[in-house]
Amino acid sequence: MDLLIAGPAGQLQATLWSPAKGVSARAAAVVCHPHPLFGGTMNSTAVFRTARGLQLAGLQVLRFNFRGVGQSEGTHDGHGGEADDLGAALDWLERESPGVPLWAGGFSFGSRTAAYCASVDRRIERVVLVAFPVAAFDCSFIREVAQPGLVVMASNDEYGTLADVRRLFPDLHGGLELQEVAGSGHFFEGHTAELQRRVADYARRVLE
Repeated sequence: MDLLIAGPAGQLQATLWSPAKGVSARAAAVVCHPHPLFGGTMNSTAVFRTARGLQLAGLQVLRFNFRGVGQSEGTHDGHGGEADDLGAALDWLERESPGVPLWAGGFSFGSRTAAYCASVDRRIERVVLVAFPVAAFDCSFIREVAQPGLVVMASNDEYGTLADVRRLFPDLHGGLELQEVAGSGHFFEGHTAELQRRVADYARRVLE
């Protein structure tokens, strides 16, 4: 279902996926896209695959465009505004799915935004961070993420690998499960189906 939701800088373009017909959502997740200034949108392949994996595992999933992308109003902020957009998306999803656990996730810049929000918003019960860009941005707030979750890295990612995560943040929350997709670059070219499977398998396992 395509929709517009109210954001802090105007309407945000979004798409809501529900689980299979007749299946009640076991959790609800917002999935964020990569950097808006480098072509990132909610339809970026890794975002789509991450969201599909969650949907197949029984989650209700909301993708949205950050301010200034697609039909979303406003202009790119880069200084916390996109985190505010995610907060608005979580507000909307919380109203749409009352009483259902809230998850936050994303790809690249979107995973960084999700992790930051998780460090300050305890409504978020679990995170799914794909290609967390530890070699490109300050991601030190990951140390404050107390929620469990999944971190999926690409082995040939110039913006950060699993080895970089472990080297920079050896004291991560023990509930963060770290995985690596071997032979893949930042965008998981040729490995997006594997990314989807890993996300779906993780979500099914923790929701059993």
